[in-house]
Amino acid sequence: ANPHYIETAEEVLQVLRDPYSVFPMLVGCVDNHPTRKILHEAFQMLSRGLYVDCGNDGVAADNPETSGYSGQCVVGLRWDNKEILPPVGGVYPDILTDTSVPHPTAACGVQAVNEPQRLITNLWSAQAALSIVNTFIATGTVRVRQVDFNALNDHVRPTYVTRAS
Repeated sequence: ANPHYIETAEEVLQVLRDPYSVFPMLVGCVDNHPTRKILHEAFQMLSRGLYVDCGNDGVAADNPETSGYSGQCVVGLRWDNKEILPPVGGVYPDILTDTSVPHPTAACGVQAVNEPQRLITNLWSAQAALSIVNTFIATGTVRVRQVDFNALNDHVRPTYVTRAS
């Protein structure tokens, strides 16, 4: 775990270089694209590793009753210097080109005011990430490549890993 702002891919790699780590696992629960870009870059530098990125919508001022309940977790997997499953930046490439927030540390305060997040949505996101990581630890397998959810409608839609993926 890293309780500080991440500003470079090297900082991420330092956390992942724990001498007791058998297989690097990166779980991104960040609220901005600049940090996702950094996590994406660090993941691309790994010879092998699992990267679970969680994201969710904020509460929109023009629709506060039903917004802020949706989210997704995207699973990236590298093995033997090959990308087996694309990470969130490969699934949603606009994340890597988004310049609306110039720096990772600039986003948190702006996001909290402009698009606050719902606790229930963050809990659903955490549950999806926990399930993915637990399955990997318990079985050594990745069974889903993405989980989309809506906490308001009690809806969860996994996209399963197939031979083609």
